[in-house]
Amino acid sequence: MDGLVVGIVRTSHGVRGYVKIQSLSGEKEHFFSMKEVLLRQNRREKVYRVEDVKPLGKGVIIKFDGIDTPEQGKALAGAELWVDRESAAPLKSGEFYAADINGCGVIFNGETVGTVRSVLESSLNDLLEVVLSDGGTQLVPLTEQFIGEIDTVGKTVELKDDRVLK
Repeated sequence: MDGLVVGIVRTSHGVRGYVKIQSLSGEKEHFFSMKEVLLRQNRREKVYRVEDVKPLGKGVIIKFDGIDTPEQGKALAGAELWVDRESAAPLKSGEFYAADINGCGVIFNGETVGTVRSVLESSLNDLLEVVLSDGGTQLVPLTEQFIGEIDTVGKTVELKDDRVLK
């Protein structure tokens, strides 16, 4: 599956097996058109058919086929919700999925200085975990001050200021 993680199951909701979902994009409209999802939890994965989706505050609750009790729902807590790209939140101009920059080369003044290992969320701004060419690792703020053009097709991320690597 060329999929993306779009949410995390938090806990059960109610008595019919619904589960609360934390959207990783902050968007929730795309959940209402989902027909099936892949749940990954503790190195196990299983495809579930989506029976129902309801709004709940800023998030949603989902009823999966075969999950009919609060105990069954609670057992899914922490599971990642994976979907095909077409079912993920649509991108706006200038946006990208974090998964698309994993593995991108980090370029400074035309020279590759590292590779993006992952994108980490923080309270202030997201951080790129960069494996440096010398083998070290550095966190780089994903801000206009440090990051220039991101080319998901060419798999490169431009670094504007290399002082963050020192």
